Amino acid sequence: MQEIIKQLTSLLPANVHQTSTAGIIIMVVIGLLSCFLGYRFMKLWVGLAALVIGFFLSFSIAKLCGANMTLSIIIGLAVGIVLAIIGFKVYKAGIFAFAAISAYSAAMSIFAQHVADVNAWWVTVIAVLAGLAIGFLAMKFVWPVIVITTSISGALLISRNLLPLLKIDQIMVVYIVTAVLAIMGMVWQFHSTRTFKN
Repeated sequence: MQEIIKQLTSLLPANVHQTSTAGIIIMVVIGLLSCFLGYRFMKLWVGLAALVIGFFLSFSIAKLCGANMTLSIIIGLAVGIVLAIIGFKVYKAGIFAFAAISAYSAAMSIFAQHVADVNAWWVTVIAVLAGLAIGFLAMKFVWPVIVITTSISGALLISRNLLPLLKIDQIMVVYIVTAVLAIMGMVWQFHSTRTFKN
């Protein structure tokens, strides 16, 4: 999820995405929603995942074909919105996309803490494979996989943004806070969504 937000904010003017406190607050709120209400908001996340995939694929293709920034953004938004609508209709495909993106983002967040060159090809390959694996699992075991995935990705999003704001950078503290938040999110979601799981 954090990788998605970073990509989106990279398209904004510098004076907008450099307003770090506002951006951090937005990401922490999104992290809280994902961690504790991820399954309840699943259709929202599915639509967002489809929108992001459609936008960045079509935006990149448009840029490669020589379109200017404005036209590329318009094309990306148009394709993204269409795919978001399809994601709502073709539910399983949307579930796959959301779970895969969440797992990929979580893997990249973890690598960022331990790998000097996070852009190395093998890092991307492992993150993509993790995303595909979780995506296929989510299609078969929707409820548990979505609860676990949203809890972990939400916890990572919270800890990686809130703790630096509080001047807390000890790696063990980050791990502990992330683990506690993820477990709390899982417990809450498993308990609160039992009656309407798919």
